[in-house]
Amino acid sequence: MTESIVQSQAFGKEVRITIRRPENRNALNREVADGIMAAIYAAEKNSDCRVIVLTGEGDRAFCAGGDIKAGADGGPFVQDPSDPDHFAGKLFETIQACRKPTIARINGVAMGAGAGIICACDLAVMADHARIGTPEVKDAVMGLSANRARFACLS
Repeated sequence: MTESIVQSQAFGKEVRITIRRPENRNALNREVADGIMAAIYAAEKNSDCRVIVLTGEGDRAFCAGGDIKAGADGGPFVQDPSDPDHFAGKLFETIQACRKPTIARINGVAMGAGAGIICACDLAVMADHARIGTPEVKDAVMGLSANRARFACLS
């Protein structure tokens, strides 16, 4: 177990991938996306793994969306989200293409890109206090939660 902003840990047949940025409400940036994708690739190669669970550290946020802090490395406004090479789009595609079942363990707010991660997973399990939303649509921005068709299924 290494100190990283994304932790991958095996629990029997489960590999749990945890975003470890509670002070930023587990906001998504390039480093987080790369860490999640690397953990998924490793879990796919692990013959003991039968399911992948994605979650956020703490109980306040699963993933509060893209890291909008000014100058955030890989923040959502550094690159056009419609660009096919955008890290968030690649993350969603990686989760959707995963050959093992993926479960979003929603332990707090999931906004924008956090909702996109949930939509990319095969199944979502949500705490009673958790909330999902796409606040970027109020500003007429599609944002990083691009998979609206799957999001409608969560409603």
